[in-house]
Amino acid sequence: MGKGDLEERLRKIAIELGVSDRVIFTGFRTDIRELLWMSDCFAFPNKREGLGIAALERMSAGIPVIGHNIGGIRDFVIDGETGVLVDSIDNMDDYGRVIETFLSELDMCGYGKRTAEITKCFSISESNRIMKETYADG
Repeated sequence: MGKGDLEERLRKIAIELGVSDRVIFTGFRTDIRELLWMSDCFAFPNKREGLGIAALERMSAGIPVIGHNIGGIRDFVIDGETGVLVDSIDNMDDYGRVIETFLSELDMCGYGKRTAEITKCFSISESNRIMKETYADG
């Protein structure tokens, strides 16, 4: 677990795309819940999905999901509220543009707040307090 046949290929792709300094291949981890809190969003580019447990886990941590408008994904991702649904599943360039736009326009009090409210996973007031303390000295 935490390793796979595609790891070396994915490392090369990250280098080719010039993002290797922003991609971390962690291997097997047991602290997934803690890692989720460091995420701005969860890209879920599955083209066929029944339920999507991985995306539901991310949403339970208040993390917005970017996924295709298919199957089970559209059953729990509320487009524009808990994440973004992408219609063009055959054009991964479109998917990439949606992710890029989402991250550049990310409103931590928008998607994340709405996702957290829906999943009732953490205290909004406590998160706001921590954010104010973090940025007050900066």
